[in-house]
Amino acid sequence: MARGTTAVEVDTDMARDEVDTDVARDEIDDDTTRDDIREWLVELLLDKVRESRYPSHTQLDLIERWIPRRMIPEYLEVLREKVEQDRYPSIPLLRRIRRVAERLPRDHHDHDHENAG
Repeated sequence: MARGTTAVEVDTDMARDEVDTDVARDEIDDDTTRDDIREWLVELLLDKVRESRYPSHTQLDLIERWIPRRMIPEYLEVLREKVEQDRYPSIPLLRRIRRVAERLPRDHHDHDHENAG
């Protein structure tokens, strides 16, 4: 870490979608897309969150920035497990669950109602 640089500034730099140029070329083939890399990053971060008793808010923010819609239920399940582990669940984590859940349809028929009108 550079002198005068805080850990928050270093974590924030990660949020700029920068790709490490040291990645071996044979690890990423010609068919790899930007979405593939984002999905890989989300999976990597989800694993870190699963392993941590108190997940990093920065990692959670990055997941929420990059997560494909189809992975939201899996992410919510990971957060739900974190809340259930604690006798006194984190209020910010509960709020995060509610906020992320707002990105999902209200019920299975939500899409039908939107298209009916």
